[in-house]
Amino acid sequence: MKDNDRAAQYIEELKGVTEKMDRDLRQATAYNALGNYYKNNKVNDSALFYHEKALSIREEENDSLGLSFSYNNIGLVYKNQELYDKALEYYKKSLTIKEALNNRKGMAGTNINIGKLYLLKKEYRKGIPYVEKGIELTKEVKAKGFQLVGYTVLYELNRELGNYEESLFALEEVRKLESEIQNEKQIELAKELERKYNAEKHKQEARINALELENSKVTLSQQQNIIWFLGIGVVVFVILMVLVFINYRQKKKINEQLEENNILLQEQKQKTEDQNLQLARKNKEITDSINYAKRIQEAILPSRYTISESIDNGFIMFKPKDVVSGDFYWMEEKNNRLFLAAADCTGHGVPGAMVSVICSNALSKALLEEGIEDPGQLLDRTREIVIDQFQKSSDHVKDGMDISLVVIDKISNKLEWAGANNPLWIIRDKESNKVEEIRANKQPVGVYDDAKPFTTHVIPIEPNDKIYMFSDGFVDQFGGDANKKFKPANFRKLLLEIKELTMKEQKSALKDAFEEWKGNNEQVDDVCVIGYRI
Repeated sequence: MKDNDRAAQYIEELKGVTEKMDRDLRQATAYNALGNYYKNNKVNDSALFYHEKALSIREEENDSLGLSFSYNNIGLVYKNQELYDKALEYYKKSLTIKEALNNRKGMAGTNINIGKLYLLKKEYRKGIPYVEKGIELTKEVKAKGFQLVGYTVLYELNRELGNYEESLFALEEVRKLESEIQNEKQIELAKELERKYNAEKHKQEARINALELENSKVTLSQQQNIIWFLGIGVVVFVILMVLVFINYRQKKKINEQLEENNILLQEQKQKTEDQNLQLARKNKEITDSINYAKRIQEAILPSRYTISESIDNGFIMFKPKDVVSGDFYWMEEKNNRLFLAAADCTGHGVPGAMVSVICSNALSKALLEEGIEDPGQLLDRTREIVIDQFQKSSDHVKDGMDISLVVIDKISNKLEWAGANNPLWIIRDKESNKVEEIRANKQPVGVYDDAKPFTTHVIPIEPNDKIYMFSDGFVDQFGGDANKKFKPANFRKLLLEIKELTMKEQKSALKDAFEEWKGNNEQVDDVCVIGYRI
């Protein structure tokens, strides 16, 4: 008989049953059975049709337990069709009802089924909580079959995630449950054989007693029965020995698998330890290199003693973003003239620090070796030296620096200044309610397509006038209530607020304002601010 003919016959039989029943839960049960028939034969469309008819009746009859079964069965059909999202939707509907009914065994099976779906969807982390919950429930209801399935799924989920210790634990539980279930089956089989043996023994004993009363051939009959019983005993013994041998081989195989997994786990741990050790060594090498770069950079910056001797009426606020900085301050004295600059090189960290070394050396070379004291000409010559250094590379490096450079004649208080992108700010003692800005040339000290000579500004100054030079790190820092940049306008306002303080006090006030504005934000750039009172 073909499958279609069998299905038709089965439908007719079920119709004959349902015609004799009311349109109630019995009819839903019949449709559910028909749906299971088609599901088991992988005729998914028909299975889904009859399960949905059963679901409709159970919804009308408000049959909560039946609804949970229908949702679960529909989920199984969608799973067979590899429509995993639809299957997950119906599984979760079934689980919600079972939880409301406190159906612990049903909750266990559905949780594990959801875990299987997440395994198929390759969403392994989502599946683990459901499987673990299902396993916990199987222990409560003592459903070792469900528990075995649960640990099997848990093993596969953890294995896919690379959780070797958890997967090994799950595998051990699988092997242990397989052994327990096999032993229980063997014990049940032995008990069944013993029951048959005892029943047959009692039957034979009854026959022997009857034969003893009936005839004189009882001795021969007893001998035959004894032989027959011994034969059964031998068969039972042989079966038991075979089962014991099978169990021994399974346990041996499990132990070998556990030993192999332990070896793999130890190898993985050793590999991880080696990688961590190698990473620690590399980190130390990098840290040592950066610290060495810091010492090199500190060597080119003016010492604190030199600064305090030369600008006792000024301050330098220097705060690198990283260990080393792309910003730097530069100071030299020659012929009673103080050369003071705040510079901002391309980049920050180690690359910026390397550029700062080149630019600082270029400034010193142009001043001390070549005797150029005019600030504009000094920047022109520094640009030539920097470009010459970078052109020795085949990579066409275009790095350079922005700078604000002032020259103060300590005898005449004459002030000369030149700048590349970075301005000079002045707060006059007689006009202390505003910040005067001297604008820089809009070009860097480095490669530039439309490079022109830098302009030297001769600026009249009076005693107690204050000058400020700075990189863009302070004004570009994010922070405050709105997490925005500090901006030049706020920086002007801050300098006007602290203008009456000593220069040392101004430095502390600037540091406090910067930290308060930054808050928990990361520092975005190197910071260099120089203040000087005439």
